[in-house]
Order: sequence, then C-alpha cells, then structure tokens
Amino acid sequence: DGSSAYAALSKSALTGWTAAIAQPSEAIDRPIRQAFWMLAAVSLAVLAAALVIALALGRALIRSLGAVIVATQALARGHGVPSQPSALTELDELWSGLREAQVILERRQRERDEADLARQQALESERVARETSEKDQVRLAVTLSSIADAVLATDPAGRVTILNEVAQALTGWDESAALGRPIEEVFALIDEATREPLESAVARVYREGRNQGAGHPLLVARQGREVPIQYSGAPIHSADGRLQGAVL
Repeated sequence: DGSSAYAALSKSALTGWTAAIAQPSEAIDRPIRQAFWMLAAVSLAVLAAALVIALALGRALIRSLGAVIVATQALARGHGVPSQPSALTELDELWSGLREAQVILERRQRERDEADLARQQALESERVARETSEKDQVRLAVTLSSIADAVLATDPAGRVTILNEVAQALTGWDESAALGRPIEEVFALIDEATREPLESAVARVYREGRNQGAGHPLLVARQGREVPIQYSGAPIHSADGRLQGAVL
C-alpha cells in the first residue's frame, strides 16, 4: 500500500529459500516517539519543579541575607539583634553567631560604662581632694603669716616648702626664691664658738624626732649676716604615719 516498513531477510541453508519478515515502520516508530515525548514532558516537569524550588530558595535566601544585613547594621549601632530562625543550617548558625556577638557587645558596653563611671568618680574625688588641699594651704598660709616666730617646713628630701614672712626676714630669702632649695642653703647654721658648720636641723629632726636646737647656733643669712637663734624642730607625718617632712 506504499507505506514504509522495517524488514529483515534470512536465507535458509537447507532449502535455499529466502524468508522475509516485515513490520510497518509506524508500529515501531510510534512507541519510540511516545516514549521520547513522555521523557521530554517528564524532563520539562522536573525542570519546572526545580526552577520553582530554586526560585523559592533564592527568595528565602535573599530575605534571610537582607535580614542578616539589617541585623549587622543594628549591631553596629549598638541595638539588639532580633531573633530570626532559618530553615537553612548555615543561616541559623549565622544568626546564632550574631546573637553571641550581641551578648559580647553588651558586656563590653557595660564594662566601658562601669569604667567611665569609675573614672568620673575618681576625677571627682581628685577634684574634691585638690580643692580641700588648696583650702588647707590657704588656711595654713594665713596661720603661718600670723605667727610671730619664724617657721620653715620641708619635704622628706629636706627641700623648703614653706617660709613665712618672719622666716623670710630672718634668713634674707624670699619664699619664691627659697622654695625647692635644700634647707642647709636657706637655714645655714654654724657654732658660735667654733665657727664650724652645724648638722642640718632637718637631718637632726629625722634622726632624733622632735628636739630643741642645742648649743649656741648662729644663723647665717643670705647676705652673710649672722644672727644668734634658738630653734625647735619636729617631723611631719601623714595620717597613715608616713614621713612628709619637717617643720622648724
């Protein structure tokens, strides 16, 4: 009938005849085409499903990454990190890391605030102590200026720290010039009889404690004038017993 067919020929060895078997090509091609189109349809369905899944995962990933960006910006500004659970293990671990970072940041901020408060309290205490010391210095200066005797004071190293007006007139040293100088230079003593230099009055106070000047000392003033004097000395101690200097 003019239709195409698939045929196979085989010659018999016994009879010498040739046998032919034919099958219409449509009977063979149709199942092949059906299987091909079925495979193509299944492949398209799988591809479409994969595309949908990929788009869904992409959207979820983009939303999660956007939330992570917002959280990191909030963390950088010192704000809290909202809880954002994720179905993706990696993103869930990232959120856990951000929450741990928030805890660390809050602890560091508390430590910084406590350190700032302690520093402010220390500065305030220092300011109050300085003002108290300045007031004490003013009261001390007023008290010393009203004393009729000469008064000198030194630090632990024997350098002059106070020289009242009577002491300035007696020694010939202005207080501004005498401050910080060794007591042996401002308050130089010699023996009236032997003319030998006497031991430093402050060194004697440090060695013996409160004492009266012995012998017949002469004070050699800055201009070389010699003045017979009597003096007493005592060590100055802080509230905790530390040596702060001496007063003559």
